[in-house]
Amino acid sequence: MANIRIVGVSKRFGNVVAVRDIHLSVDDRSFVTLLGPSGCGKSTLLNMIAGLEDPSNGEIYIDDLLINKVPPSFRNVAMVFQSYALYPHMSLRDNLSFALKIRGVAKQDIESKVERVSWMLGIHELLDRKPKELSGGQRQRVALGRAIVRDPKVFLLDEPLSNLDAALRLQMRAELKLLFDTLKATVIYVTHDQAEAMTMSDKIAVLKDGELQQVGTPLEIYFKPVNRFVAGFVGSPTMNLSPCRVAVDGPRFHLRTTDFELTLPASPTSRSWAPFAGRELIMGIRPEHLALAPDAGEGDVRGTCMVVERLGSDTQLLVKTGANVYTLDLPGSATVRTGQNLRIRFDLDALYLFDAESERALSTPEHLASAGGICP
Repeated sequence: MANIRIVGVSKRFGNVVAVRDIHLSVDDRSFVTLLGPSGCGKSTLLNMIAGLEDPSNGEIYIDDLLINKVPPSFRNVAMVFQSYALYPHMSLRDNLSFALKIRGVAKQDIESKVERVSWMLGIHELLDRKPKELSGGQRQRVALGRAIVRDPKVFLLDEPLSNLDAALRLQMRAELKLLFDTLKATVIYVTHDQAEAMTMSDKIAVLKDGELQQVGTPLEIYFKPVNRFVAGFVGSPTMNLSPCRVAVDGPRFHLRTTDFELTLPASPTSRSWAPFAGRELIMGIRPEHLALAPDAGEGDVRGTCMVVERLGSDTQLLVKTGANVYTLDLPGSATVRTGQNLRIRFDLDALYLFDAESERALSTPEHLASAGGICP
């Protein structure tokens, strides 16, 4: 397989900057996901690696070979698109073998490759059918097979599961991960679905407005977001974020929002709150670190339940505390009704703090990172 280096790559379309000064390394045989919302530049970056777009600035290397001017057909990469892009008039067998025929591969070798890949993907019995006779999942397998038979150095996948229904997407997600682990392939995968990124990737590169925000393992991205955007984008339900300020009252520190005040932990093992006193901040807390107070306690926050979403294994609430609305992720057995007055208990050791102006992370809960297998 291959390693990839992207050095200072930018792409402009007229006055629009789609990708800005990206630096990214992809190790050999690793699965790296480009994650971000629509329009963030992830597909444009993938197209530049494939050779479908030329960088406006910067350099792209595959195995230390500069490929900026190398035609797509000579880069030895295979791309799987969001649309299956199958030839409708050809059988699956011909769809899988077409690229090999164009390259002049011997007929016996083509048959051997098609046979091996069709068994690998579970489509061997479908080889004589045409695409219109297949389900969405089967078409997606054919599109993957067409890439695999080429034995490329790099696989590039652009939202390949987005056309599938939820259940099939979940199934294909697991199959893809197992497949590429078996192939020991170098993969760059584009998606806006953070669940796909978290479950499949060795590393995630988060993009926003054409700029790279953070690169790390899924657990690093989740537990140690570098800014407000990453914290809010990765996680389902998303992190609760609200403006706040840390105030000093003698030896105690208090976190004040527009709706309530929390007295912060003051034990010797707690983080120091002094550097944040008086600053305009954004407090973050994930829904799983909010709970319903079983009895009245100091520091509990009063709120009113606006929405109850029962998902079976868990129950999600939207609770209004005044100017702010918080999402709670509770066990499925939680008995709460819409309109009910509640007391919310914050896990004060699980608070994130972000600078209100720059939105950079100022403080993350180190014990959560350690629990997630990350060394602080």
